[in-house]
Amino acid sequence: MEPIHRSEFVRLLKESLPEANPYLEGNRLNLTAQMMALGELAQAAIDSQDSSLVRRVFMFSESMFARGNAEVRNALVVTVLEHLSFDTDAGHQALKVFPDALAKARAEALDSLRLVH
Repeated sequence: MEPIHRSEFVRLLKESLPEANPYLEGNRLNLTAQMMALGELAQAAIDSQDSSLVRRVFMFSESMFARGNAEVRNALVVTVLEHLSFDTDAGHQALKVFPDALAKARAEALDSLRLVH
């Protein structure tokens, strides 16, 4: 199976999470902006305690992390995972369904950032 590249990521994002479409407007060719859209959707789902959407976003992200090419995987970690906030009660609830692979990638990225600063 071929790794998922940027254009396939966007197609799958639109299919799997149509709620992301408003966040994607004007960001057709920029992977960072497209990942920011996914991150904004994820954080909005967490903050609004939409457990169904949180699960769907996390499942989609886990799939992209597992199947994406290096560019997609890196953008997911740097643009989405590093910036998710789990500090609220809603965030603590979301952490309960946060996939282990994403949690590990996020922790490693945050640890790397701490070493730099």
